[in-house]
Amino acid sequence: MGDEEGKKINLTGLKPRAFVSNTNTHFGSVLCRTLAKKGDYEVRGTTVDDEEDEAKWVKQVIKRDACAQGLQKCLLESDLIVYQLVDGVDDATMALKLLMNDHYENEKTFILISSVLTWAETKQNVELPQDETEEEEPAGEEEEEDVEQEAFTEDMYNKRVPHVKYTAWKEVEKLCKQANSKTLHTYVIFAGMTYGEGESMLHPLFKQAWHLSPEGLPTFGTGKQLVPLVHVQDLATFVYKLASRDEPEEQRYYFGCDDGNVSWNAIIKALNDSLGNGKTYRVQERDYILYENVENFIVNLKIEATGMGGIADDEEEWVSKAGFVENVDKVVAEFKSHRNIAPLRCCILGPPAAGKTYFGKKIAQQYKLLHITVADVVREYEAQQTQLSEQLLKIKQRKKEERRKAKLEEKRRLKAEAEAERAAAKGEDDEEGDEENADPQPVVEEDDDDDDVEEGEEEEEDDEETEKIKERLNELKAILNMRIKSKVQKPEEDQDKGKGKKPKPAVKGKLKKDANPPPTPPEETKPQEAPRYTDKCLAIMYRWKLAQPMCRNQGYVLDGYPKTVQQAKLLFEEGELEVPEEGGEEEEEEPPAEGEEGEVKKVEDKLLPDKVIFLTARDEFLTERLMQITSDAEHNNPVDFQRRLDFSKANSKPSGGITSWLESVVSNAEDIREVSVREFCVDGCPLLPPPAPTSPLEEYPEDPVFKQVLEFIGDSHNYGPTPQEIEAAYLKEIEKEHERRRLVEEAEQQKLEREEADRREVETVRQEEASRLEAIQQQERQLLELRKEPLKKYLMENVIPILTQGLIEVCEVRPEDPIDYLAEWLFRHNPELAGESA
Repeated sequence: MGDEEGKKINLTGLKPRAFVSNTNTHFGSVLCRTLAKKGDYEVRGTTVDDEEDEAKWVKQVIKRDACAQGLQKCLLESDLIVYQLVDGVDDATMALKLLMNDHYENEKTFILISSVLTWAETKQNVELPQDETEEEEPAGEEEEEDVEQEAFTEDMYNKRVPHVKYTAWKEVEKLCKQANSKTLHTYVIFAGMTYGEGESMLHPLFKQAWHLSPEGLPTFGTGKQLVPLVHVQDLATFVYKLASRDEPEEQRYYFGCDDGNVSWNAIIKALNDSLGNGKTYRVQERDYILYENVENFIVNLKIEATGMGGIADDEEEWVSKAGFVENVDKVVAEFKSHRNIAPLRCCILGPPAAGKTYFGKKIAQQYKLLHITVADVVREYEAQQTQLSEQLLKIKQRKKEERRKAKLEEKRRLKAEAEAERAAAKGEDDEEGDEENADPQPVVEEDDDDDDVEEGEEEEEDDEETEKIKERLNELKAILNMRIKSKVQKPEEDQDKGKGKKPKPAVKGKLKKDANPPPTPPEETKPQEAPRYTDKCLAIMYRWKLAQPMCRNQGYVLDGYPKTVQQAKLLFEEGELEVPEEGGEEEEEEPPAEGEEGEVKKVEDKLLPDKVIFLTARDEFLTERLMQITSDAEHNNPVDFQRRLDFSKANSKPSGGITSWLESVVSNAEDIREVSVREFCVDGCPLLPPPAPTSPLEEYPEDPVFKQVLEFIGDSHNYGPTPQEIEAAYLKEIEKEHERRRLVEEAEQQKLEREEADRREVETVRQEEASRLEAIQQQERQLLELRKEPLKKYLMENVIPILTQGLIEVCEVRPEDPIDYLAEWLFRHNPELAGESA
């Protein structure tokens, strides 16, 4: 049935009005979009926690608390009211009590979106096995048994028993049914857990799978519980279809689920196969509290949604009618698109010594991508042989141990039976029993025979797992034997094969004569390198690498590969590459002539890069950089370097080159995407990369070419920094802060030391000046003493004696004016006056 058939006819000429609660939830936003686009509804509604989200399809957001009358008015004016039970039941209960028991001029439809968890505890005819019996079986790997389980249908609603957390939801469901009237048509939809369009409840699992979490994805309980699911768009379409019926449906209860009826193990396995790394871990029941919405993961219900299938009967309108497992690739693509985490695939090409590896590593670090080189791919691919051989050996050892234990148990059982028979025989005849017990030889011979049988069985037994490993090993050997027969090596090989002559005496004599032979051996004595792998072999290896989860989810940076159009075709064109049964060497492949592109084929979208960076530079710059390279890398001698440079030029021509081919290819995806190619000149870059920073505060100098490359690639396609990266950044900031403090403390310490040194220097100068001044003063005192000697002599001889007598006289007489008395006394006793008077 199409959109027009079964749709209500609007006679008013006005847009029908719809009210949706919690428009900013995952389902709410999809429902608003569906009602606005398909039904041309004018959508109003509330948001979770009254957040002011401006949704594209919502005309007006109404707040609950700020304007209760406005909310009631909006409900009474709406033709369609959809309430989701999310955090509580108060809003839905209020709306139903407002709308029930009233007659409306225009008919209204009220749809309550509940959950299948109101059926969670309903008794079933078949119960799942207990958890303890399944602990050793990893989810998704064991072969699930077909357990016949009762399928619940809508007409069994009276039997439903809710999960303890959803008891109140059941009461609202009953109220919704009771509110039904001639002008108010109410329906209850028991919705399964929604998925699709970026995910909601399953988002932590998708995120964990996308990040390739080392522990894998969680399984709950036995993992065999059937978890009802529904694509969020299918649920929204069903609500629209139910509201758009010409005549109201008699049925009040509907299941909103797809036809999948899949177990949790099947969900996890499908998600792991499409997005994850294949690993799982079992969550103990005591740890359930650590997981949000865990009740949706452990519910066990087989649902038959006949009502939904009857109303939404146009299969073309369904997104995922067959269920999650059947449409997992579509769901994963929606997840990547809505979360903007589509893989970012880059390829960096250019001549030798242009800096492909340098830029490739920086791009991979900036965007959290895998940096892929030819050497890494070959090494990892060759390592599979060793890994598979070790795995095969472990399987053989495990099986041998299992057979040994089984035979030992069988021997014990036979021995116990024999002892029981001997004990019974001994009761009848003691002597015969003693003779039988005295001969243990048959048991020893039986042990030897069993060992021979065990060895024979070990050679014969090969289960499916072993066969797969052996087939993979044979395939690897065939692929790794796909090597090129070098035409240059043929004459040398023939010469070596026909070489029967002795070495030349002159060479022998020279070697014996020279005490220090030259370090470089003659050319003919150099060990020959192993033949290179063919282009097809490298393409098989690269396809294997690009199909791994890390490249499939996050993307990659191809470093210097593919170099030619032929290599690009083998790597990217759709279709499997045939592997020869025996492998073996192949003749060196000739590149196609210029202009001969061959048959144009579509390329695999999952392999094709999004951005191609082609580095260019002058030959002189590349040669100068080569001379600065100190590493003894292979093919970096002048002859090989020129050969590689000429080869790069020949395969990067404007027409018929690798870049023009990449720009012209067409992918096999539904949404065709183009490869963006841009050239970047590196002539202005330093010959060698700058040294690593020696301090946390030191940063790499900005590279203008790399900045242009980042602008060309664009924003990252990931979740941003992981918790580990956030912690590392936090620790780095702490380290920077410590470094800043250390530098500040060092600067302050140096300042104090300088000030102290200056103070000591000033003090030293001051002391030196004081000493010099003291010396001068001492010298002046000495001179003064020398000058005082005549005066002292004169005073001692002429003044002091008579003055002393006068003073003594003054002391004895004690006159009232001693000074005047002394003066008169000195005048009277002046020796000169005394001589004259005499």
